[in-house]
Amino acid sequence: MRMEKMIEIIEMGEAAAGGFFLGVLFFGGLWLTVVKSLVSKRPWVWFLISMIVRTSITLAGFYVLGGTSVKRLLLCSGGFIAARIFVVMFTKERPREEAKSCI
Repeated sequence: MRMEKMIEIIEMGEAAAGGFFLGVLFFGGLWLTVVKSLVSKRPWVWFLISMIVRTSITLAGFYVLGGTSVKRLLLCSGGFIAARIFVVMFTKERPREEAKSCI
């Protein structure tokens, strides 16, 4: 009985960590797409290919990680949302020192 609980806790941690990893791939890929498309002659190609690849990987990952368990799927989604917050904080443009001194 105790071993089953430990295995369940490990599986739940895997689902949350996997969701976080999928979120970093998805939102990090979106950020990279925006950056690359700003200097591209055909930005629509970047957005189209990126959307297809990011969505395919994310859906496949949710299918594998979530399985048939609603609890695992919710933990995976929670990790995915946490990754969004992490990527937004990591990619946020930092104000320059010069801009601060002008104010």
